[in-house]
Amino acid sequence: MRIERLRVDAFGRLGGFDTGPESLGPLVVVLGPNEAGKSTLFSFLTTALYGFQPASRERNPHVPWNSDEAAGEIQLRLPDGGCATVSRRLRSSPTGRLTLGEATRELRNQPVPWVEHIPRTVFRQVFAITLSELAGLDEETWAHIQDRVLGSMGTTDLRPARAVADKLEREAAELWRPNRRGNQRLRDLQEEIRALRGRRLEALERDRSIRLLVEELEDVRHKLREMRSERERDAIVLERTQELLPVKRQLDRIAALRAEGGPPEELTGLPGDLRAELRRLAERRGRCEADRDQLEESARAPRLAVQRFDADARALQARRGRITDLVAACNAAGADADAVEESEARIRELDFQLQTASSQFLRSEAPVPTHERLESTSLDLLRDRVRRAEAARAAAKDAVGAEAAEAGREDGAAARGIGVPAALLGLGSAFVAWGALGGPEAATMLGVALMAVGITLLAARPSQRAPAHPSPERAPAPDPIEEVDREIAELLDGLPVRPELLDPPGAPLLAAVERLQSLATQRSDAVARLDDARARIAALDAHAAALAATLGEEAPTHALGFAATLERRLSEADRAEEAARAAEGELGRLEGSRARAEAELRDVMSFEQALRDRLHALTGPGESDPVTAVQRRLEAHARADRLDDELERAHPDLADLASRIRSAEEEGSAWTLEDADLAARRTRLEEIQGRIEELVGRAEALETEIAHLRERETVDVVDSEILGLQDEERRLATQRDRTWLVAQLLRGADRRFREEHQPDLLRRASTYLSRLTGGRYDRILVDELGDGELFQLVGPGLPRPVPLAGPISTGTLEQAYLSLRLAIVDHLDRGSEPLPLFIDEALVNWDQQRRRRGLDVLSELSGSRQVFAFTCHPDLAHQLEGHGARVLELER
Repeated sequence: MRIERLRVDAFGRLGGFDTGPESLGPLVVVLGPNEAGKSTLFSFLTTALYGFQPASRERNPHVPWNSDEAAGEIQLRLPDGGCATVSRRLRSSPTGRLTLGEATRELRNQPVPWVEHIPRTVFRQVFAITLSELAGLDEETWAHIQDRVLGSMGTTDLRPARAVADKLEREAAELWRPNRRGNQRLRDLQEEIRALRGRRLEALERDRSIRLLVEELEDVRHKLREMRSERERDAIVLERTQELLPVKRQLDRIAALRAEGGPPEELTGLPGDLRAELRRLAERRGRCEADRDQLEESARAPRLAVQRFDADARALQARRGRITDLVAACNAAGADADAVEESEARIRELDFQLQTASSQFLRSEAPVPTHERLESTSLDLLRDRVRRAEAARAAAKDAVGAEAAEAGREDGAAARGIGVPAALLGLGSAFVAWGALGGPEAATMLGVALMAVGITLLAARPSQRAPAHPSPERAPAPDPIEEVDREIAELLDGLPVRPELLDPPGAPLLAAVERLQSLATQRSDAVARLDDARARIAALDAHAAALAATLGEEAPTHALGFAATLERRLSEADRAEEAARAAEGELGRLEGSRARAEAELRDVMSFEQALRDRLHALTGPGESDPVTAVQRRLEAHARADRLDDELERAHPDLADLASRIRSAEEEGSAWTLEDADLAARRTRLEEIQGRIEELVGRAEALETEIAHLRERETVDVVDSEILGLQDEERRLATQRDRTWLVAQLLRGADRRFREEHQPDLLRRASTYLSRLTGGRYDRILVDELGDGELFQLVGPGLPRPVPLAGPISTGTLEQAYLSLRLAIVDHLDRGSEPLPLFIDEALVNWDQQRRRRGLDVLSELSGSRQVFAFTCHPDLAHQLEGHGARVLELER
């Protein structure tokens, strides 16, 4: 496996670093000054092969401070010629991807498959040869380094087998050894056991002493019990005389009072002061009676309010809808009454106007025509015939004018005479038309008079000239004027029209007829409105009469007044209902309070009567004052209770005293003694008390001495310690044998391992060392039996093997160590994929000849595995470039 290309996106101080498309080759030199990133590049290569460690972005030191990730990739050339790309990235968690051809595999943070046979720690310790590893003699001894190389194969987290065996043997010697040199735990335990056996004899002696003291203590306690019993008997006698006798007398007094009070259960529940209780009951009875009377008085007004809401008021409320309808109808009927008055006045006015207009249109003796007769005359037809009549007369007038023109100028005066009637006719027609169009009646009358004067003048005018050429033989033609006048007369048949309006018929006639028809129509409408209003008023009166009948009242003469009265009475009924409802609530409350007051009154009276009955029952029928008699009994029991309380307060142990008094009475003991007997008993009590105190003191001394002896070790405690130490002795003996056996087994296994691996490894190391030193040293030996250095150097110019230690030069030590490391690398890769080798400044302490030989060895080694040489020396990089190496320059 060979690394062909590197691309570092962000890793430590390296960022944007790329080796380019050109393959790196088998021998690569990384040239750069100190702190240029050579160690960082090696860490990146290790990470690319094995994954990120630590796998946390916060803990990994190679995440740049100005970036939120570390990332990069490498391209590998595989033994079969294939190419693989490994990409690594560390953000919140590590990721990895392996691309092989067109296939992609997620690595996550796992190593690539071609390095799985070498652990990461072994790779960093064995395949990375640095100057610090070769020159680290001040920090570790050569023996430790040699054991790490051969025993643990370069891993730093495992200890060499020989060191472990030595430690196990030391641990076993600390437990026990044949001689007495040094500290030995088993011998110490045996000494402790012998000391404990001596302490056991002392404990046995203490146990015998404790038993003797306990026997003496029991004897003292027996005597003490006898003395206390004797003291108690004498004390009882004195106590009866000095302490129990006063108590007995007070108890006797209490018993006498109880007897005077009689059975206490008969008085249970009675108040302490009967007279005060009876007075309180009488006062309470009086308050209850007063409350009852006051509540009864307060209920009168609500009852009256309830009574006011009677059947009449309920009947009105039951007919609220009909009353409301009647009131609404009456409110509307007020307008009907006004309409009747207005219609009657309008009819009278129209009758006058019809009378006036008829006098101007009809002959004086003719009556006013009816509305039906006037309506039967078609005003449009009359207007058409009047226009025809005017046209016929105009034509006749034109004919007369033509004849007059033929007659000559002499007729001019006559012609001028015709103009005056014509002017009067025109002026009269204008006035008639003005009156017909809504003007004053005087204008109509004036117009009719002017037209009449004009017609009279025309009729009185003599004919001035006869026809010039009469034609007697021609038959006279029908006169159109007469024909039209006849048609007009037929249309006005039945109407006695004034003659002056028909000769000739014209605008005055039309205006008069139109005026009469308008007034007749107005009168007919007024009469209809009058009839409608009177009909509605009649219906309203019928409604009011029917409602009055349902209420049991007489029919009203005036519906409007009746409706107002009903509305007022309905409002009064509503107010009465509201007042009755409130009064019913108040009555309920008052009735409840009154019921409670009466119940309380009954309870008080019942309780008072029961109390008096009970007092009579307690005293009998012969007692005149039962209250006083029962009160005396209550007071006797009360005094007994007070005496009992005083006795209990004075003697908290009253129950015990009473028991002792009863016992003394049952024994029949005397309750009095003579003074001499009392003095003798007191003296004896003092002597007994002194003896008791002596015995108590001796008992306490014995108890203290026994407790002191028992605080020391007992046989059981010592035996327990001996057994524990014996168990510990057996355990340590077993542990020592096991530890010693494991140490020997480990030494044998280590020896077999070294015998299996050392020959090949040492041969390879000797070959490398011979080439590097130019044959001065040609072999490396291992001396495991001696007490000196493990590794020894052999050369043709040396009389005997030389230990691999000072005073050999530093360069030779580094060359020997490099030979061993190269041999170990070859040994580990045997049968597996050769991994790249990283060498950091390993040749700086060598002379020119050995450096050249070292470069030759690295060049030859690059034929089987890829070699990365890290250096800050340009001349060394130049020399390696001469061996075909590619130089990668890093800048600080």
